[in-house]
Amino acid sequence: GLVYYNTKDKSQLNNLVYSVNPLPHSLFNFIFDFGSLRPEDERKYIHNTIVSIIDSIRANKIINSIEKSDLDDLIEKIIESIVICHKFIREKYDKSSVSMREIRRFGIFFEYFMKSFTNTSYRKMKSSLNMTLYLCYYLRLNDKAYRKELAEKLRIFYKDSSFLKIPEMEIKKITEQMTIEKGKGIALNRALRENLFTCFTCIDNNVPLIIVGKPGTGKSLSFQILYNTLKGEYSESEMFRSKGKLYRYYYQGSETSTAEGIEQVFNKASNAQKKNKDKNIITLVFFDEMGLAERSSNNPLKVMHYLLEKDSQDSVPFLGISNWRLDAAKINRALSLTITDYDINDLEETAISIAEALDNELSNQFKDYFETLARTYYEFLKNN
Repeated sequence: GLVYYNTKDKSQLNNLVYSVNPLPHSLFNFIFDFGSLRPEDERKYIHNTIVSIIDSIRANKIINSIEKSDLDDLIEKIIESIVICHKFIREKYDKSSVSMREIRRFGIFFEYFMKSFTNTSYRKMKSSLNMTLYLCYYLRLNDKAYRKELAEKLRIFYKDSSFLKIPEMEIKKITEQMTIEKGKGIALNRALRENLFTCFTCIDNNVPLIIVGKPGTGKSLSFQILYNTLKGEYSESEMFRSKGKLYRYYYQGSETSTAEGIEQVFNKASNAQKKNKDKNIITLVFFDEMGLAERSSNNPLKVMHYLLEKDSQDSVPFLGISNWRLDAAKINRALSLTITDYDINDLEETAISIAEALDNELSNQFKDYFETLARTYYEFLKNN
């Protein structure tokens, strides 16, 4: 639990997120180590859960006719791919980085994507697996090298194409329909597309989301674009008119945050949702600067454990943003999106996208200049 906050000097103990005190001797007899699931037990849990999810999908007629051999093959691929992802993330971070909560979220998103694809049952299941793995596991990785490595490991299930082909195509299709103000120089780059897609998908499924990224990576901007996009029947794009009008209940995290203050915002959002349950309205709790709240001596984020695990009928959509990674207990209770650092390709795309947003003709005429600007900026960052 000891995490250094925003400092290069690891000797500064006052910069630790938590203060840890020794347990009294009188409590030693009441300490129990429950350990963790063995790999074989976890695999059995994953198997049983996935089979249950597939049975539910078949019962709801989301899958049409499919050969038993094809279905068995796909079930095995789903199980194996989840095991690969869990093992990979634990190797790169720690054993608490993923939990069995991931499997429940996997089922929610897998069924959601199954409903959105219109091809044959086999292709539909394979594409849905691709999208769900990308959303639940790939996007949480904070290093582009890790992402590339995981995509290579999952290529065995997508020999005919890249693991990223379908997700990038779907993300582009959705984000290009969103309402982005013209003339503001907003670049619909990779990071912003990932933010928008993940936010929209989580809100649409009432799955809590925590976005972690450095300042200036589009976390708040993503919400603002979604807010302008999701206007119910008045949405500019037909794709979003049936999704409901988005309302926000805002909480600003700080080092003086309290559990009571956070719970009060959730209660207001929940009451508003119950009041408007017959209307086409989405009530969202937006928690800004969760990382600052985690530093509070009041330990206010402990209440989030309970608030993020309510039954779906009693919960409200949740979006939290932080400039740095939170501890595993918070992250595991929500879908996690980590915005990676920009590489040279990201910066070139961003520079050109900003220019296009301001003046398309200007962008075409001086494309080389904008690419040079991006490369210069990249070198500046690298050497400072």
